[in-house]
Amino acid sequence: MKNETSYAMGLYYKKSVLEALGVEHVGESTNPFEDTIRVAIVEPDETFSVPLYVAYHCKLFILPAYVE
Repeated sequence: MKNETSYAMGLYYKKSVLEALGVEHVGESTNPFEDTIRVAIVEPDETFSVPLYVAYHCKLFILPAYVE
């Protein structure tokens, strides 16, 4: 994934999808009350390789990383 914006973007997926498959999640939970896991923060003009298992099985969500 390449971030071609001028803002840092967070890349998330739903952890329940990988839990249903019996696979450990990749990334970190930023809110214990949500079902999303952050894989990475992709800075402007940066490229990030999404883990293949996550990219294949999960929908990816992109949100602004630093809300100011």
